[in-house]
Amino acid sequence: MLATVLVINFGRSKSYLTMISGRRLLFDQAVDFGEQGLLQRLSEALELSLEQSRDLVIKHGLDPGAHGGQGAAALSGREISETLAEIVKPNFLKLVDEINRTLIYAASETRGKPVTQVYMLGSVARWRGADALLGSLLSISVATIPDPLEPFRPQGDEGADPEPAGVPEIAVATGLALRGMSGDE
Repeated sequence: MLATVLVINFGRSKSYLTMISGRRLLFDQAVDFGEQGLLQRLSEALELSLEQSRDLVIKHGLDPGAHGGQGAAALSGREISETLAEIVKPNFLKLVDEINRTLIYAASETRGKPVTQVYMLGSVARWRGADALLGSLLSISVATIPDPLEPFRPQGDEGADPEPAGVPEIAVATGLALRGMSGDE
């Protein structure tokens, strides 16, 4: 049985919803949801510049559970992540509305076969905890497509850049590679 999946490619100002059932493309559409809109919302709410807002998200993420440990630093990190998630949650809820419309369309095209997985890639997918936030708002498993260049990065550079240096163009190559996989893998 071939799976039906939704891929969300987050861009700076727009994102793209692509639904695939087996080897069949069901849906491919742009939606008004992007990193710039989220950063603008954070910037206005926190009275910070866009760059400061981006740095805050990259440092703390949107998942309060990611800050393990005890003490004031861990508590402060959890509170910051929780606050960031609450600020951008209305934007994510609008995205969820778009996704739900897409899911209804997919069900009509696949005779009720449900979407089994949502994959994220692009700018917002690199925000730690974005997948957990979106997953908590949907009733479908959400995962971030891992950086395909990670095995080629030099070891020991963990502290150099907290944000993965994903290349947007790699999404096309990754998609073509995944398309070549058979449904039973």
